[in-house]
Amino acid sequence: MSIVPAEHRRVALDSAPLIYFLEGRGARGSAVRELLAAARGGACELVVSAITEAELLVGPLRADNPKATDAVRAMLGGSLPVHVVEVTRPIARAAAGLRARFGLRLANALVVASALDADCTALVSNDAALRRVGDLITYIHLDDHVRRDAP
Repeated sequence: MSIVPAEHRRVALDSAPLIYFLEGRGARGSAVRELLAAARGGACELVVSAITEAELLVGPLRADNPKATDAVRAMLGGSLPVHVVEVTRPIARAAAGLRARFGLRLANALVVASALDADCTALVSNDAALRRVGDLITYIHLDDHVRRDAP
């Protein structure tokens, strides 16, 4: 069972779910793996912001881990069914408005603005601050869909 209801055909992913997937983190990683499989099967399209790509690269670059860096680049370069939305000036302006309205951190505001620009109807994250934008896009909190006692 996917964590995203079937009516959502374009779904944005925040950084945390993809980190769980890349690191193979227990139930969270499995839930994201299922979502990626659903996307491969045509159930939905997955979208990330270029800011998410930057966030995913920080850890591997900081650790000087070329293998992990290459894995992130490959994942977002076509090995997974994920489309990367570039951050444009209109997206940056929309993010400023979201930040002002909802008090989001800039990275979160850019993720939401990118999702809205890409016509996503749902956003999967594990950042509770993003619940604030629920009147603009369906927010799916990953931990609400995985067993709490799972690794």
